[in-house]
Amino acid sequence: MQAVLAGQDVLALLPTGGGKSVCFQVPALALGGICLVVCPLITLMKDQIGRLKAMGIKAEAIHAGLTHIEIGTILNDCVNGDEPPAFLYMSPERLENDVVKDRILNMHVRLIAIDEAHCISEWGHDFRPAYRRIAQLRDLLPKVPIIALTATATPQVANDIKAQLKFKATALQFTASFSRPNLSLSVFNVEDKEAKIKSILAGVEGSAIIYVRSRLGAQNITEYLKKHGISADFLHAGLVVAARNQRQERWLVGKVRVMVATIAFGMGIDKPDVRLVIHADLPESLESYFQEVGRAGRDGKKAFGVLLHYPAEAKVLAQKIEANHPEVETVRRVYNALGQYLSIPMGEGYMSSHPFDLEKFINRFAFTNRACLSALHILERGEFIALSDAFKHPSRILFSSQPTEMYEFQVQNPALEPLIKIILRLYGGQVFSDFITIREDSIGHYLHTDGRNIVAQLRYLARMGIIQYLEPSDKPILTFLTARQEAEHLPLRALNLEAKKANDLHKAQSVASYLAERDTCRMQTLVGYFQEGQSIVCGLCDICLAKRRNEPKVTPDAIMEKIVGEGISSKDLVAMFPASQKATVVATIKSLLSAGHIATIAGGKLIKK
Repeated sequence: MQAVLAGQDVLALLPTGGGKSVCFQVPALALGGICLVVCPLITLMKDQIGRLKAMGIKAEAIHAGLTHIEIGTILNDCVNGDEPPAFLYMSPERLENDVVKDRILNMHVRLIAIDEAHCISEWGHDFRPAYRRIAQLRDLLPKVPIIALTATATPQVANDIKAQLKFKATALQFTASFSRPNLSLSVFNVEDKEAKIKSILAGVEGSAIIYVRSRLGAQNITEYLKKHGISADFLHAGLVVAARNQRQERWLVGKVRVMVATIAFGMGIDKPDVRLVIHADLPESLESYFQEVGRAGRDGKKAFGVLLHYPAEAKVLAQKIEANHPEVETVRRVYNALGQYLSIPMGEGYMSSHPFDLEKFINRFAFTNRACLSALHILERGEFIALSDAFKHPSRILFSSQPTEMYEFQVQNPALEPLIKIILRLYGGQVFSDFITIREDSIGHYLHTDGRNIVAQLRYLARMGIIQYLEPSDKPILTFLTARQEAEHLPLRALNLEAKKANDLHKAQSVASYLAERDTCRMQTLVGYFQEGQSIVCGLCDICLAKRRNEPKVTPDAIMEKIVGEGISSKDLVAMFPASQKATVVATIKSLLSAGHIATIAGGKLIKK
């Protein structure tokens, strides 16, 4: 806080629950003016703004959930208002809007705070292209200090953050200890994860989070727990906002014990009494694992973090990372196919936008879905193309009615029966419990009609309360940001594709090594990964507990056996036993001295009597 108040650039590496928000909120209030906060998640913005407003502090956020009129009103208030907000939160993508940048130039900004700053780094575990361009704030507001905050960053990532944000030479870095002395970490290699989760929950009381990597996994584990009498619910991005908020609130106040969730859940959530965090699927990196497991025991009381895995799961994780990083030649092939598919001649197409049907594109050129999507995102990251929000968030549906009610509706509305049946055939029973991504044109193909007719029927079903239908704001659009060029001349080297792939594989290997570790304390391993140093042995993890169980018992006879020859110093004698037994060894030596079984001679050595 003192460094920020002194006008210095600051990088703060503080563990989950370590008070990152306070580090910029208090100095911002002392400085006056507006603190511009760049934040990746709407839920995180809303949570912090809610707390500020509860304390009577004016704060606003600009995010995708607002209309243009609402955004304009907030920006006008920041520039011309009699009492502008003390804090203005926004996503990094908003900073790329020329209107927003123009308004920022006219605001009285005294501090810039970058939350979840690891996203800036190309080596970070949550890379977002817009984060790499936050440095333009330095160009817009060169005299305004910046504080960047994150809970997880290796030295390599920390240095990259400072370089990307153009930190001044006087910048300071503050790193709190990553060690969590109240957190007991364990790893279990199991065949039946659900049974193991039930067993763990039976042994650990209190609130819990179970992290999974798929929406279906969240639903399945929740149903299993409920079937066995355990209060649980699930959360993922596919749920409508109202449902997410309701479920989260029930968990926060203790009406639901276990929240089964995908990885984004928990960021910015202030629930200090979580006693247990279980990872039912492997994390992609130790960065994300440490951040997620760190949500347990934020009140300082003993808590547990458990990581479950199948025997061959680490190998599968590495294979997924390989699949998510297509070869350079594949990226070039996808780029060349885009030019052909959209009929863009060489040297033309600059800033041209085109309707884009991903499914037709993949089928026409025989790409695999994963390789094509990965290549498109690489091309977008390289700013050769741009994909509209409709591409990233296509139409989704969820059946609100149960199967029996659906059957009755079909009987009463025979004209809609073919549509309902084809949806069930294509997407299965999951449509009754989860939002499913659909393509209206594809459904129309099976029913020999066009997509517009399918849209009309889906809208009718939504009005009747049969389904929830989330439409994109427009058709998927792909924009060429540069004129089309020869694929072999595409400047991909600057994207460091091979280095990024190698880095992600290294992270996967670090996870695999963590799973296989049998000797080093879990907390020491994690702290060493982030700080390139060693912490004290935790004494709580599965490895420490196993060592303690296998340690020889400290008995008078065991100590007497060590005292041979001309004697031994008490310091050397204590060192012959595990450090965890030091207190017992010292007490036993005192007892033997008092009983007259050993004595002290010249030089402080101990001998047998």
